[in-house]
Amino acid sequence: MGDGKDEKEKVRHRVRMHMVKALTAGAVGSIVLGSTIAGCQSQSTVPSQSQDQDLRNRTPPMVCDPLPPPRRSLKTTIQFDFAKATLKAHGEAKLDEIIAQLKQVSLEAAVVIGHADRIGTDAVNQKLSEQRAEAVKTYLISKGLNSKLIYIEGKGSESPATKPDECKGLEKNKVINCLQPDRRVDIEILTIGRR
Repeated sequence: MGDGKDEKEKVRHRVRMHMVKALTAGAVGSIVLGSTIAGCQSQSTVPSQSQDQDLRNRTPPMVCDPLPPPRRSLKTTIQFDFAKATLKAHGEAKLDEIIAQLKQVSLEAAVVIGHADRIGTDAVNQKLSEQRAEAVKTYLISKGLNSKLIYIEGKGSESPATKPDECKGLEKNKVINCLQPDRRVDIEILTIGRR
């Protein structure tokens, strides 16, 4: 009776060793004899005692589907001056940080959304938000990003970062300063895998 338990433990040990060996060699997925787990399927079953001798000399073949490459999202916000759509040095530096991270992965898409504060007409704010998004897109393209993967949108003043009850009853210059967070472009860059 003890021999049966010992034999099963030996088989389990060999399976564990096979898993460690396969995973350290770069195999993808989980390895379990006779099962399909995480895209891998063993083409053998747990051996009987008579087959155990063969298992010492060979490892069971595995068929694995590759895991999909990992997806990642990089986000940042760029601030703009009042009534302006020109990128400042600080904004360019933030974009450069993201671009540097793209050297490790492949670009899937870049979503660039421009915003404006509530000062001014809807038409002026819409145009200003689009110009801000376009300024970011132009900069990204100048750094080598594929223009076909960059999507821009202007939202005017419809999605402020400030709350509706903020920045009220102040003099004009204080209101302009208070609304600074609304004058922005939000950037989300979606990446996939490694190059």
